Amino acid sequence: MKTIAVTIDESTLRRMDRLVARGDTQPGNRSAFIRRAVLDYVTRLERVAEEDRERE
Repeated sequence: MKTIAVTIDESTLRRMDRLVARGDTQPGNRSAFIRRAVLDYVTRLERVAEEDRERE
């Protein structure tokens, strides 16, 4: 894995911390939460791009 730095607004950080604290990620930490969120987002974008190519 590679370490990166991210700047995030305080409101979003508080929301994320609430989700992490209630155990929505395993292990329950910010890094795991962000890795999962980025993976889900990238996967969704790739799927949309593939669907667009299939429609052409």
